[in-house]
Amino acid sequence: MTKNTKNIFSSAWVVNILCSIIATIIISAATALYKQINLLEALKLLFKTLLTWISTILTFKVPVYIILLVIVFLIIAIESYSKFFATKEDNLPKWLKYTRTHYKNWVLKWEYHLGYGNKFNITNIHPICECGCELSAKQQYGNTYYGGGIFICPKCENTYPPLENSTLDDFRKILIHDINTENYPQNL
Repeated sequence: MTKNTKNIFSSAWVVNILCSIIATIIISAATALYKQINLLEALKLLFKTLLTWISTILTFKVPVYIILLVIVFLIIAIESYSKFFATKEDNLPKWLKYTRTHYKNWVLKWEYHLGYGNKFNITNIHPICECGCELSAKQQYGNTYYGGGIFICPKCENTYPPLENSTLDDFRKILIHDINTENYPQNL
């Protein structure tokens, strides 16, 4: 199975619809067997009914002004929908785009998550390389062993000193202060 097919079949909507269809087919077949209904005649009747419904829908006469009203209504609905979500994006604070900065010997990156009370929380503060690649924490690099560990970029092999939790706590306090005082890059 391809990745798109797996994504389609992992959707809750698709699973619910397919399960309903399969259950209906199984129950219909069991009922037909129990009541000894001629399956071929039932399929012919079903096919004939479907063709009648389709031909009725396709030959239904609709005035042109109704079609035009529906088209205008759909255009207005789509425009309103797109403006609503565009406004929602514009209402987000600008500092949410501020997710990376230099601090002492490191380049730090973090994420924001919307928490209780519609407040954003800063999470996952971690060092990255200047090239943007995630760093690997190692105890050994080449023939050298580091008692406190070392950060190494797997892409460009730059090395960075270890990062203590107290340094991350200090950075979090500075970051919150910079956001509150709007002391962050404004050209985000």
